[in-house]
Amino acid sequence: MGKFIPNPPDSRPFIEASRSFGNYELQSALADLIDNSITAKCKKVEIHCDWNEGDPIIRIKDDGNGMSQSELNQAMKHASSDPTKSRDLDDLGRFGLGMKTASFSQARRLTVVTKTSEIAGARWDIDKVSDDWLMEVLDDEELKIISKLHETDGSGTEIIWEKTDRLAEDERMDEDSFNEIVSAAGKELSKIFHRFLQPDSGKQYSKIDIEVNGNFLEAFDPFYSKHPATQGIQEEEITLNDGIIKIKPYIIPHYSHLSTVKYEELGGLEGFIKNQGFYVYRNRRLIIYGTWFKILKHAPLTNLVRIRVDIPNSIDSEWKISVDKSDLQIPSYLKKRLREVVEKNVNKKSRKVYKGRSKPLDQTGIEQIWNKSVSVDGKISYSINTNHTFIKWFIEKLDEKQSEFFTKVLLDLVSKNIPAPTIFYDVAQSPKNFAVMTEEEIREIVRYWRIESGFSEMTDEEFESAFADIEPFASNIDIFKDEIRNCRNEQ
Repeated sequence: MGKFIPNPPDSRPFIEASRSFGNYELQSALADLIDNSITAKCKKVEIHCDWNEGDPIIRIKDDGNGMSQSELNQAMKHASSDPTKSRDLDDLGRFGLGMKTASFSQARRLTVVTKTSEIAGARWDIDKVSDDWLMEVLDDEELKIISKLHETDGSGTEIIWEKTDRLAEDERMDEDSFNEIVSAAGKELSKIFHRFLQPDSGKQYSKIDIEVNGNFLEAFDPFYSKHPATQGIQEEEITLNDGIIKIKPYIIPHYSHLSTVKYEELGGLEGFIKNQGFYVYRNRRLIIYGTWFKILKHAPLTNLVRIRVDIPNSIDSEWKISVDKSDLQIPSYLKKRLREVVEKNVNKKSRKVYKGRSKPLDQTGIEQIWNKSVSVDGKISYSINTNHTFIKWFIEKLDEKQSEFFTKVLLDLVSKNIPAPTIFYDVAQSPKNFAVMTEEEIREIVRYWRIESGFSEMTDEEFESAFADIEPFASNIDIFKDEIRNCRNEQ
């Protein structure tokens, strides 16, 4: 049998390599530190991002329990906790790496100042790390210079990032770009911690304030759960040996119920298609969102579906949560159950919301402008309805050759060259920006047919009876009737 010898990693190369652990951006790095603050029973987290003439300094301060010098020394260790051991139910940590990897993903110098009955501080500077892992312990004089934590009442911790060389992808970042990055991070934190910023109703959770550069973050609820048009579906529970998984589906409001501002907020930068799907929370902290875990494809008809999944920290290993808490894998035994939830009611309800907003082309008694047909092999096609009253009236005004050319060439050309993929994409991405017939345009059409097209001899009742079931009037019947009255008053 061979012998065992110590073979520790070289300190500086190890820390340099650790800077690439996870997939940290500013918001995810800050989120990791906020996790620690919440675990420390804080009531408030203050984040200050200072441009500092092109050498940004970021401070994260909380009013949590704080640490003694010995506790701080342990916390500054890489892998300071065992992920296999059980932890408090409200503990948001896992590996004991978060503070270090999150900090080094953005900065080369990490300083931590903490206060209980006494004040303590320590620092890692990648450029000064020795091969024997010597960490700098700060004395009282330096602590008073770099932090005002000693002036505050009670306990707390302040983390300081300096030499923030990875804050921007482009080294030529200017102050405006820096401010944009900070603003975007704040918006994402509003979503990640929205159940802390605005605790779930009926639950005994304390509110936590998060402040970025003097501005308090407002909770961003991705389910818009308090809106009257939001459909909350019955919550389901899956009981496991190590905890309970809760599944709560939502159908968020159709865009017709939302203001443009709120619609853009809910859609996010990538739109509704990218943001539909599962939203997984670990101890109420959002871990990952906008994914179907290969259970379902992202599609326009499920744009409004968002499913909240709450998991406890006791099953971390089963979900393979990443170091940066930005990714996880769903256990195979849960896929079937989640698929059932989606197929049972969510899919149907979401499709119903969309379909309820449009008029089917085969409505009984409604004269449509377009015909829809389905071939034997299931291919769908659309063609202009030449029997539509308005189109038929126009065709009858043409001579035989003109009529044949119009119907068999022009209309056929238009029908077979509908830019369906483009329309499909545009409606899915920006339905509020998709142009539809305005009220004024509808009124102009009513006016034309009522006064100028040869139907002026009809009574209002006769005209209404003849045209009320013809599109676009049928879908806009109130406007249609009102404009008939306007035409009568003008005659």
